[in-house]
Amino acid sequence: MSEFTFGFLVGNSEQNQHFVKELANTPIIKPLNNDWLVFNYEEYGVPESILNLSKSTPVLLFHNAEDHGWGFEIFQNGARISKLDISYEMEEEFIWKEFEKRYPDMDDYIEFMYMNPEGQEIYSRLKEELNISEKVSEQFDTLDIKAFSLFSVEEARIKELNNILTPSHLLSLEDIFGLVESFKKILNMEEMSWIRPDRPDWFFEN
Repeated sequence: MSEFTFGFLVGNSEQNQHFVKELANTPIIKPLNNDWLVFNYEEYGVPESILNLSKSTPVLLFHNAEDHGWGFEIFQNGARISKLDISYEMEEEFIWKEFEKRYPDMDDYIEFMYMNPEGQEIYSRLKEELNISEKVSEQFDTLDIKAFSLFSVEEARIKELNNILTPSHLLSLEDIFGLVESFKKILNMEEMSWIRPDRPDWFFEN
């Protein structure tokens, strides 16, 4: 079974624990380690209470679907200020979107692309035409690495993040699946695994 993780994090302090309980209105909270508190709701998504909480303390949302991709969002002062999503099928997704744009009346474009000889030819042509590196760069337009300083992340670690969270680094990777583990290690959140709304028991274990 592949890992799926989804949860919110704030800096580990008594004050933040109070903020989460009062402003995020959830009892599902637990120290992840000395640096982080992790909390969740009963359902997936970003409720309004997260924006309210971010007015008192910055909030990090982290998600990781092992077979498909991972990402994060940072909230501060009632707004999302940084976001990055890394999809392991990004090249395919770019082609699918372009195919939909050019052939809007196609009912089952995925089957057509992979099973029909004409569709396979169009798929190959689109793959050649699309500037994948440019498309990947667009994924980083909403990323603000400096936002991690809000969580008291040292400058040296922010520089490490800046080195690995770039389009050129992503495109150069032979093992794209290892990037999320590097990210977690730099932020000292390696324990952030298998935590998600439909596994609340973890929060109440000793």
